[in-house]
Amino acid sequence: MTDNPPGPRRVKKLHNSCEECRRRKSDSEMMPDNVCSSCLSLGIACDRRTSSKPFDVPGDKEATRKILTKLANRIQELEKELECALATHAYFPNDLPSYANTPPELADPSSSPDSIVQPEDSSNVDELSKQLSHFSVGFPTSTHFGESSNLMLMVAALKQRVQLQGSSFPDWRMMFSHVRRPGFWSTQKYLLLESPQSLEFPPHELMCQYIDTYFVEHEIYGPLLHRPTFDKQISEGLHLHDSAFGAVVLAVCAIGAQKLSPDPIRDKPGQQWFNQIRLESFVFSSRLELCHLQLYCLAIYYFHSLAAGIDLGWLLCGIAIRRSQEKGAHRRYALDSEGPSIQGELWKRAFWQLVVIDSRMCTLYGRPRGISILDFDLDPLVECDDEYWKAQGSTEAFTQPPGKPSIVSYWNCYLRLIEIHGFAQLTIYAVRKTELGSKMGIGNIEWYEKAVMELDSALNQWVDSVPEHLKWENQKDTSVFFSQSAIIYSWYYWVQIQVHRMFIPRPGQSSPVLSFPSLAICTNAARSIIRVCETHITKKSLLYPHFLVSLFNSATVLALNLTRSVHQKVNFDPARELSDIYKCIELLRSYETRYEYKSSKTSLLV
Repeated sequence: MTDNPPGPRRVKKLHNSCEECRRRKSDSEMMPDNVCSSCLSLGIACDRRTSSKPFDVPGDKEATRKILTKLANRIQELEKELECALATHAYFPNDLPSYANTPPELADPSSSPDSIVQPEDSSNVDELSKQLSHFSVGFPTSTHFGESSNLMLMVAALKQRVQLQGSSFPDWRMMFSHVRRPGFWSTQKYLLLESPQSLEFPPHELMCQYIDTYFVEHEIYGPLLHRPTFDKQISEGLHLHDSAFGAVVLAVCAIGAQKLSPDPIRDKPGQQWFNQIRLESFVFSSRLELCHLQLYCLAIYYFHSLAAGIDLGWLLCGIAIRRSQEKGAHRRYALDSEGPSIQGELWKRAFWQLVVIDSRMCTLYGRPRGISILDFDLDPLVECDDEYWKAQGSTEAFTQPPGKPSIVSYWNCYLRLIEIHGFAQLTIYAVRKTELGSKMGIGNIEWYEKAVMELDSALNQWVDSVPEHLKWENQKDTSVFFSQSAIIYSWYYWVQIQVHRMFIPRPGQSSPVLSFPSLAICTNAARSIIRVCETHITKKSLLYPHFLVSLFNSATVLALNLTRSVHQKVNFDPARELSDIYKCIELLRSYETRYEYKSSKTSLLV
């Protein structure tokens, strides 16, 4: 017998949602360092399970004061949002069902996984672009809008109207949620279909060998991934159930297998792994992920080793640049990070890789670049080695130990050279000379003189800015810095050739176009490239692809100098000239067993 009265049993109400519900509402997976926007705005640690435990008030008064201040600011933001919402409902009549019945995912920008809470009074272009990124045309993804966008002009007009009418006029973001009609803004589902695929990976020991080879022989000369994060994801088996990361792993294995093979042209060791990747499923994916951008870069490098893959690399590079711009990866504020973060640095690495690839390939083909140096404002990489990205003990994150040079310093030096080369492409190699530019003096001899003078000055400043551990004259051993130094100095002399080769006298011209001795400058730069590359290949016996373009151009310049000297009957030593040319051809021939497309280029020189 019980004391409980008869009737319906009272169910105990749970005050905490389950972990799955909280996971589905969290946007931490899409935010930098997996910190959701709510925790980011409050400045607290992001722990999905802490909500089920009582909150411990910090004993530090200063920490408590900061929390209360952030809570007060958040309350003010919510009050403003509530005021705008009430004003919007008062402004729009209730008899507009076609406008008011907007699905919740379209009506509330903050429900987007990539949404970032912005101050209400932000009016500059950067803040507006981030606010507009919540609205997508087509795919439901975060889309970047630049200053020249028509939407930016419309938002500026709406904000002007708000100033005239005060708080009675609804906020522009609320207006979007009411005027968007589902029939015109809903996404076509058939565009988002992605067929699952089963991937076959190498045996674990062989896969580890491929990965080690990739990071030692490739990644260190073109940073794209983060080794500790990559290894952690491998150990957790992410590649077994995440198709995007699995494709990245296969591409890394393909490149590593090629590096290990003594004859990759005959053996084609990477084909087994790379052919499993369905690039089209990632290129046309509804959402751009970091793994997608990394996969594009890896695929382009793999294509470069194939005779028929250069054109595919050119095409994929253009697509990758477009997709990264869609995400806003070309802008420094895209990830809204107050300081360096693992995700932020990886996005920068991927985009800078595309910039370098685009610069190289447009020079190979003589075509316009997919993105110019004026189209992005991304910061250089943080000069900190991978193992110091996370905080260790009392050491803060992204802190390189004092006195230890970073291997990333080389890449930032390389990027500064790419910027100088990009300026030369915009000025010296501009295809069209407009009438307006002619009236402004752009394109005449004096203008070219000044442009070349500024480029030469920039190259001289670059040499002075090279860190001591990367200066060519300081290289005494065969360490990683020795190889990095050889790469950037060979590229430095190559950029010198690109600046001056346009002004080498053509057949029939007896005097140079400009006052600079362009042919002599190009010839000396070509000889310097041969010396640097020969020294590196002799000491390390490693054939890096970075030397290929500069060696080929050097042989061409020396051959041009030889024929012009013979034609003009200049007093010179033909044996020396021929010796340098044959030395260059010999170096290029050593690459033929690894890079199939280079054999045809060597035949042209012979």
